[in-house]
Amino acid sequence: MRVHRFLLSMLVALAGGCGGEPSTGPWLTYPGVEGHFRYFPLAGTAHDVREPSTGVTCGNCHPGTTFTQFDCTTCHTAATTGPRHASVPAYVHASPSCFECHPDGASGAAPPDHDTRLFPRGSGTAHGAVACRACHTDLARPNVPSSFACGTCHLSLDATLVSKHTNPANRSLRVAASEISTADSATCLRCHADAQVVTTHRTTQEGDPPHEGARCLQCHDVPRADKPFGIDFASDPALASKLASRRGCYHCHESAPPDDD
Repeated sequence: MRVHRFLLSMLVALAGGCGGEPSTGPWLTYPGVEGHFRYFPLAGTAHDVREPSTGVTCGNCHPGTTFTQFDCTTCHTAATTGPRHASVPAYVHASPSCFECHPDGASGAAPPDHDTRLFPRGSGTAHGAVACRACHTDLARPNVPSSFACGTCHLSLDATLVSKHTNPANRSLRVAASEISTADSATCLRCHADAQVVTTHRTTQEGDPPHEGARCLQCHDVPRADKPFGIDFASDPALASKLASRRGCYHCHESAPPDDD
């Protein structure tokens, strides 16, 4: 009889713990609504099981035999989520994919001006078929370049990527080894803010001494006005050198080149 009462008390504790206050019992794995934020935020969200207006229960999200199993797709059906992800490359209606893009339950949608203000990845672009998580290795920090996969991804596509940029014989595209890092995507975005491939130079002095040994970023060091993380290659280094905060031609010249006029 005592065993039966003990088992009954255990069941009551489990039933009361799920959706209520966390239990202090070491045999329980439910962390409570407030403690659940370590895995997925519940408190104050549409998934808060304490709210009278919600239809969400612990069992809706965790239908398996352990809380480590979760299901998003039963509630967020393909018919509902599919149209909303029509423009998301490599979208998959599967719970692991849902959690990768929505680790905190937020919309996870790319800003509407992603292609213009940040980086072009829409239909018809070089990255049009690339999944969000293929570039953003940490979707919880979508704006941190250290979580981008520019260098590692492109290095896997071309093992000579770094040598092509740093080869002294490459007169139309040259950077110093310290100016490019496959582990730091910010160095990639400086020259490829629009995903463009810079292969030619527009000046008449290209190949003429003494500028044939100059590096791209040695002369061009002014950030773009629309994308401060990128370099403005359209600006004139001679004009840029007049800006107090930039060196431009002053990197090598003691005085700026004379004006054309």
